[in-house]
Amino acid sequence: MKLDPDDIYLRLGHLVAEMPELDSPGVVTREINDWLAQALALIELIASPGDVIIMKSAMNNLNGILRQTNAQTITSIVLSALARSELEASPEAQGRFIPAASPHQAFAAVGKVLRLAQDEILIVDPYADATALTNFAIQADQSVSIRLLTDASKKKADLEPAINAWRSQYGDSRPLAVAVAPTKSLPYNIPDSPKDRLSGFRTLLGKL
Repeated sequence: MKLDPDDIYLRLGHLVAEMPELDSPGVVTREINDWLAQALALIELIASPGDVIIMKSAMNNLNGILRQTNAQTITSIVLSALARSELEASPEAQGRFIPAASPHQAFAAVGKVLRLAQDEILIVDPYADATALTNFAIQADQSVSIRLLTDASKKKADLEPAINAWRSQYGDSRPLAVAVAPTKSLPYNIPDSPKDRLSGFRTLLGKL
C-alpha cells in the first residue's frame, strides 16, 4: 500500500508517541524490535539513503556496549524524519505532534498550545488521570470549554474525583465534557490507516 505524505506524517507521529526506552539495560525485547521494524519501514520512505544505512547499523548494534549512543542515533533520525514529513504533509495535518526530549519539555510545549485556545480544547488520552485536568486543562483560558475523551479500561482511578472537583469548583464558568470510549476503540488502538482512525475518531467525538 502506497502512503501519501499525510499518512507518513501521522504514522511517524504515532510511532514517536509510542517510542519505547531504547537505551534501557537488558535484552532488546520483542516490543522494541517490533517498534524498530515499523520505524525503519517509515524511515526508508522519507529519509536519505545515508540515514537509512545509519539507522540499520544502530539497530543491529543496539544490544551492544554502545547501546545508549545507538539509541540516541535512532531517536534523532526518527525525530528528524517526523519534522521532514510534517513539512510535506497537508496544512490540515500539520502540527498534530509535539516531539519533546523530556517530560518537562513536553509539559511546557503542550501548555503553550493550550494557552492559545480561544473556544474549546479536546484532550484525547486513553490513560487519562487527574493530571489531564490539574496539569493541562487548567492552563487554558477560563473562557475555553474542555472536552476529554478517554478509554474505559485504561483511564486511571483518580480521574473521576478530579472531574467532580473541577465541576464543583468551576461549574458552568469552565465547562467540562467527558466521554469514556469503549475499550480499545480510540484511534490509537485501531490498527487501520490514519485516515480510517480519523473517521473512527469523529464517531467517538459524538459522545461529547
